[in-house]
Amino acid sequence: NAGDFPKARIVGYVQTLPDSDINRPLLVMSVYAGEQISERSSRRKQFDFARKQLLAAIDKPPAKVKGLFTQGLFAFHDKAGNFRLSLVSARADGKKLVYSDFKRQSFFIRPGLNNKTFRARMGSAFGTYGDLTAAFSVETLTKEFYNSLFAWYERAMAPESNVTFPNDLTRDDDDRTQLAEHLIRLITRLMFIWFI
Repeated sequence: NAGDFPKARIVGYVQTLPDSDINRPLLVMSVYAGEQISERSSRRKQFDFARKQLLAAIDKPPAKVKGLFTQGLFAFHDKAGNFRLSLVSARADGKKLVYSDFKRQSFFIRPGLNNKTFRARMGSAFGTYGDLTAAFSVETLTKEFYNSLFAWYERAMAPESNVTFPNDLTRDDDDRTQLAEHLIRLITRLMFIWFI
């Protein structure tokens, strides 16, 4: 049942995706999501649709596929070429499945933009389920972000850098005396604006 997405179609299945000692087959779907989607539009609705498709694949798995479809890769796209690539996955908790958060494990891509993080994450082969989840991991992205930020801070603090912040506009000899404090203030303000 396609429900809100009547133009959804199964692209295929990754039959073998090892994870420790089990196989995690992957459902792959292309889903037309309307005239135009945005970074925030219909995320919950898309996630619920993906979850229902996984449950249907568990109930009626395709022939020759071993393992349960508790994970799927869903490409929600629009007429303009924008798309959200989402990895929806679940783990067994007793007799029920607990799904990943619908706000996580997802990339929103716009044509014509650099989409640097997406390109970097999708540039590797996915030989295991762990490789795939690492590519979609928000925690890894956060760690990379803060490592890059700290590396920039260290470069700016290096004695050979040209970074200065005037303390007294009438003289130049004190422009690096409170550099660490000024850099941290600049970084926190930029991050605040970015989060807004």
